[in-house]
Amino acid sequence: MTVEDSLQRGGALNLEQSDLSRSQLLLPNETFSECFVTQKVLLILGGNDGSPVFKRKDRGSVRTQRYTYPTILEVSDGVRIAHVSESAIRDCLDVFTRCGSAAYLMNKLLDVIADHRGLPDGEQNELPLAPSLSVLLKSQRNDVRLGSFCWSWHARNQGLVDALATIWEEWNTIIASMHRMFISSLQKEFCGIEDPPQDGMAAMPLLQFNDDQSHSGSPFIRLFKDYFLQYDERRREKAKNTGGHALLDFKLTLLNLECQLRPFLKMLEGVTNLVEVILCYVDRYSLKVDSVTRVATMLLMIHIRSCEHTQTKYMLELWKFMLQSTITSLNVLSVRYPDTYESIDKSWLYFGGPFYDLVTARAEIDDKSGIDIFKQIELPLTALKDEGDTEYRVLKQLNDGVKSSLNKALLSLRDALHRQHHVAQCLSYLSGVCCLRFGDCLDPLYNLLSRRRVPLNYHARLKELLHDCVVDYSLSHRERPVHELSDHDVSVIDMFDYYVDEECGIPNLSLKLSRDPDGPLKRMLTEDTMHKYNSMLRHMLDFQLFVSDVKSLVALSRRSSGVLCGFYIPRASLPLLHVARSFKDYYEWLVNAAWKEFVARLDGCVGVKDVVELHESYLDFLRDTMLVSTQDEIREASQISPLFSEPIKIIYKCAYELNRLLGHEIDPDLEEVESVKDILLSQIEVLKATLNVVCSFTLPDMPVFGSMEHKMLPEVVKARVYLNTKTCKTLSVLYRLLG
Repeated sequence: MTVEDSLQRGGALNLEQSDLSRSQLLLPNETFSECFVTQKVLLILGGNDGSPVFKRKDRGSVRTQRYTYPTILEVSDGVRIAHVSESAIRDCLDVFTRCGSAAYLMNKLLDVIADHRGLPDGEQNELPLAPSLSVLLKSQRNDVRLGSFCWSWHARNQGLVDALATIWEEWNTIIASMHRMFISSLQKEFCGIEDPPQDGMAAMPLLQFNDDQSHSGSPFIRLFKDYFLQYDERRREKAKNTGGHALLDFKLTLLNLECQLRPFLKMLEGVTNLVEVILCYVDRYSLKVDSVTRVATMLLMIHIRSCEHTQTKYMLELWKFMLQSTITSLNVLSVRYPDTYESIDKSWLYFGGPFYDLVTARAEIDDKSGIDIFKQIELPLTALKDEGDTEYRVLKQLNDGVKSSLNKALLSLRDALHRQHHVAQCLSYLSGVCCLRFGDCLDPLYNLLSRRRVPLNYHARLKELLHDCVVDYSLSHRERPVHELSDHDVSVIDMFDYYVDEECGIPNLSLKLSRDPDGPLKRMLTEDTMHKYNSMLRHMLDFQLFVSDVKSLVALSRRSSGVLCGFYIPRASLPLLHVARSFKDYYEWLVNAAWKEFVARLDGCVGVKDVVELHESYLDFLRDTMLVSTQDEIREASQISPLFSEPIKIIYKCAYELNRLLGHEIDPDLEEVESVKDILLSQIEVLKATLNVVCSFTLPDMPVFGSMEHKMLPEVVKARVYLNTKTCKTLSVLYRLLG
């Protein structure tokens, strides 16, 4: 009897002890039935419930007894499954293999914890990371780099371990139920009988919940119970409509198995990823085992806030359940701050700016009170209750087990989180408006400011347009990161006053703080910083006026079929259009890439000082790479932008003069038009030559210098420009765009 015949007839087969290797089971060009591969996938995902296909195995608790786990399925080329297309089977098995890896990591983690559970504390502190788990994490996740990590989780972090073990037990209950439902339908289809009793025991119902499982707090069982009740209702309705002759009570095929298990697989993968982040974080900063619970608490609080924002119901319940279990073992929420830096509990310190503020708050409280706060904490913290706002509830419940001094520190944490959010939104707004990061959403604003004279009541109109720009940008970027400005944060617009100065007939917008900012913004938005933002804003306004002139010239060329008073307009409009398009693409790429890098590095800052330094370097880099003119400032020794200010200014002026002469003069002077055109083309060549010299070290090919490059080379040397900087590498993008 073949393996397939045995499975189809419901015969007993122990795949874990089978003599058939994986290569024998999945040979190329061999056809397997759908039921065989489905049961193989179920075995991969765990669950040994005593069905007639799989050997019954009493595992006991995963925290006290180890058990083997099947090999993850791999599909060879040429495998064919009856009645299922090859592409469909591969798509499903790719999902199962990835999620099966998450289940495998979870199982191995609990095995390692169980192995070290009963060891004394002295031995636990010296235990390295289990080699099998270390190799597994490195092979399954490319970004994981674990060194040696001491394991005594269960002794020091019982609440978190119990939560993980409960989730794993309930996952196995779900898989066991899936096994039984599949085997029951399989036997009914091929044998015409229900699942027979085994080992003298009566057949269990397909889904059985005891009181402990239904009230465990984990959403796994509740979600599966809700799903099964909905399915059972649909099945009964179908049987009623067909006269009780439904083909099968329940039939899981390989194609719909992934659909049935998708929410549970995603939840389990999320838990596994959380554990990996905890492991990597603790190992990265060389924290002790005592810090695991605090790191897990902080991560879970962030996950809860994120799920509330995205309204992910079941993941929110899962993180709440894990937080409830974790903080029950959080006996001492300590941030020790004695004489030496080495003895600080780094689990708070390295987590970022807000938690650094918490460390500072605790230190100030210790200095003022003159008492040892840690000795005042006696009772463990209580579990959370399902009431009120989540963030407030977390902070309140964490505070219930400690004295009033710790309450002040936790309130400081909440204020720090609010300040960080406010800082991020303010910087997002400034970079969006001043650096053109909001893109086409700012067109109405620039159309207003591109007029040769702005209306008298521009203040109110400006704020209306800015509000609309923010809303439009938030609607067009639904999948934006946390640091992006949304339509719910438009109050940041009122932080600034807006002034339009008409210099030489060209309106320039400038921003000034309407009031002194609080917290980190007070050190970040200084007078010099706002001057840098305003200089970038004026630079982008000049560019928008240039684009407006180019558009008018192109429109004039179309209306006049390219010739006006004997002058062939495309000889001037096409070079201008190429320059405008190249700069526009370059600016859009530059400001978005710089903002993404700034946000990524912002999350790693510890304290306000690091944020201020990062922000200053971000502004300096943008001003150099955007080629912002600095004529009103002291020229720095190695600044690049002054090299480009003159040709860019002349190109802008030529576009304006050509548009004025050809578009507004009744009888334009052709000699003057030709002269402006010649100046334009020569300045474009100067711009390209300067870029060629500045980017010569970073270009992949050896640059070819002509007479113009040799003329610009002394100017670059006088400016003391170092050609191997990030600014030069960035400008090479503009050089390629200009051709």
